Amino acid sequence: MAVAVAVSCLSPHLMAEEIHDAAGAGDLDKIKEMILATPDLVNQREANTGNTPLHVAAALGQKEVVSFLLQHQADVTATNQLGLTAIRMAKLRGQNGAVNIMMQTELPKADRKVMLAVEILEMVRSGQVAELKELVLKYPEFDLANAADVRDNSVLHGASFAGNTELVAFLLENKANASLTNRDGATPLHGASFMGRTEIAKLLLARHVPVDIKTGAGVTPLILACDRGNREIVDLLLENKADINASSRVGITPLVAATAGGHREIVKSLIAAKANVNARMKDGTTALMLAEKRSLTEIIEMLKTAGAVGTAAPVATP
Repeated sequence: MAVAVAVSCLSPHLMAEEIHDAAGAGDLDKIKEMILATPDLVNQREANTGNTPLHVAAALGQKEVVSFLLQHQADVTATNQLGLTAIRMAKLRGQNGAVNIMMQTELPKADRKVMLAVEILEMVRSGQVAELKELVLKYPEFDLANAADVRDNSVLHGASFAGNTELVAFLLENKANASLTNRDGATPLHGASFMGRTEIAKLLLARHVPVDIKTGAGVTPLILACDRGNREIVDLLLENKADINASSRVGITPLVAATAGGHREIVKSLIAAKANVNARMKDGTTALMLAEKRSLTEIIEMLKTAGAVGTAAPVATP
């Protein structure tokens, strides 16, 4: 009773500081006293890091403390301000004993799925392909090939953006949805097109991803590839019947994007494929206007030869 009274008299800030210190030091007796007196402390976060006591104990390999915290409803899915779970912190510190305890703990199915999804997404970022494959195959009931973060970026989004062709192929073989969109409306094909990942784009297109799917801003994979100067991707998308005159919400077309980036060879390819050289953005700007503004002599000549006309000032949208 005296212990409970003493703990309850501490301010929330001091209690948070004390339980984290005890977790790091492996002071199991102190942890027990505090948790039994104030159960909510089990998931108390540090103000400057967002770490819970489980983060601290796991990172420092305090296995007995980890076990006790888990027995008292410590949230193994909680992430700190860096987006790391306790499991991830323990792995980064080489605390395999603590990792094993957390991975083997009994959890409700929904919580285990969240925990594994967080792990999978972190594995994509750190390039741990073998470990990721193992989890996907070990837990087919959780559909980890389609795990996504809070912005709906899926494992496939991450692998496509990172250029990990082996992982993309594996995910697709294990029922990853190649057409998933994130909060911005982007698919993995957008990421591959932006980053110039030609082989990955081929894999995605082979799964019949809509080649002209638009983001919330109305941007297609072809517009992105033209903007970034990724010629191989541009050629691939055109081979797959991408709309050469698709326009974004502000009227950016593939030709406008390529011209703005000064990508002469892509402009040449688009003109050869019959792009509309006189298409205007919402503010009235054309590809020729952009080329003249930047003194892109060769592109100016190509556009004029293809029939681009007029250098009138942009027309303001009402």
